[in-house]
Amino acid sequence: MLRVYLDQNKWIEIARVLTAGTASEVVTMIYAAVERGYASFPLSGGHVFETWKAASAARRHALAPAMATISMNHTIAAPSKLLPGELDHAFKRRFGRPLSPLPIVPFGWGLAHSFGQPVPQLSDETRAMLREDYPNMSEQELTALIEMVLLAGPPEDLPVEGIAQPPLQFAEAFATEENEQVQRFSEHGADKDLRRRAVAARAMIDIKEPIEGAQARANVSTAEFFALGQDGATELMLDLPSRAPGLEMMWWQHDNPQTEWTPNDLNDIAYLSAAVAYCDVVVTERKWTHILNQSGVADRFHTTVTSKLDDLTELLVTASVAA
Repeated sequence: MLRVYLDQNKWIEIARVLTAGTASEVVTMIYAAVERGYASFPLSGGHVFETWKAASAARRHALAPAMATISMNHTIAAPSKLLPGELDHAFKRRFGRPLSPLPIVPFGWGLAHSFGQPVPQLSDETRAMLREDYPNMSEQELTALIEMVLLAGPPEDLPVEGIAQPPLQFAEAFATEENEQVQRFSEHGADKDLRRRAVAARAMIDIKEPIEGAQARANVSTAEFFALGQDGATELMLDLPSRAPGLEMMWWQHDNPQTEWTPNDLNDIAYLSAAVAYCDVVVTERKWTHILNQSGVADRFHTTVTSKLDDLTELLVTASVAA
């Protein structure tokens, strides 16, 4: 099965085509591929975050049905949930242990899988109303409908009745820190090698706790770990599938001192990184397409990365023939 990850702006593009009622060969082929089971379009926690960022209920409720129908609620796990198993496998390649690494389960079903934890459920009253409105639905169909309702959010504009839009403080702090890092690199005349070592070191600090957990599972001492050295530590980061593409994206952004980091970069880097590692095709914006292809990371993971939704036409034809 062909796994295709669509960036949020591509889902919006599809929803606009459907809302306008215009003919689109690629959208028709996407629906056919899903119906016949030879392609899957998983959603991530990032998609839910981006959807809920829209205060307008009309926008969310135009977008969510297309996302739910095409994805069939297939989801890709959050990078944080992929990381423990990835670390175990990376440690085993270096230290020969743990003997039984934690499993890596990229794909699953439902928002709970995409977040790696239970999601808020509809009230019994709301569920009963849905059952009353759709008496002929099977339990599986009703569950899928509830997933779509959770993706779309409340029927009112946000915020409403204590339901707020996703907090942006963390993403804003990320953008501020990266822009300040650009200044620090400039002030100290950091060359490419120093910039990349610094970015890799900061990325490793960000996952300090998961690394310590992996050390404990593998019985790897701090001295053994530090013996990897700077180059070994960077190689370790590049050996983590859900992190390696993101590290390349960070490096390439910092290689251009004119780059202005934005809060959206955090979500893009985190979820596109996992998508490139585990999906067959990623359709995203031009900037990331250029970076992922020019850095060689797309080739490393044998992933097709493109910025054009129409490029899916040929890929879906090939997938249908293979199926």
